[in-house]
Amino acid sequence: MISVSIAPNMRGKKFGVPLIEEGCRRCFGETNVQRIDAYIKPENEASKVVFAKAGFMESDPSEIHGNPALHFILKRT
Repeated sequence: MISVSIAPNMRGKKFGVPLIEEGCRRCFGETNVQRIDAYIKPENEASKVVFAKAGFMESDPSEIHGNPALHFILKRT
């Protein structure tokens, strides 16, 4: 499962996609992980866009700790 937070003063500077891509590349390259799950608050439009651009596919909505969440998945290729 992935969690990303960028400092408020650094948001909007296009760091999200390369940060997620590099983290996932390392995870797949250094472990036997077969998929990475990202859970996003439904109202977080920026995260939806960034994870989609990083290659994640939207899956069925989910619930995390009783809160609704969008579920995005990236599978090892």
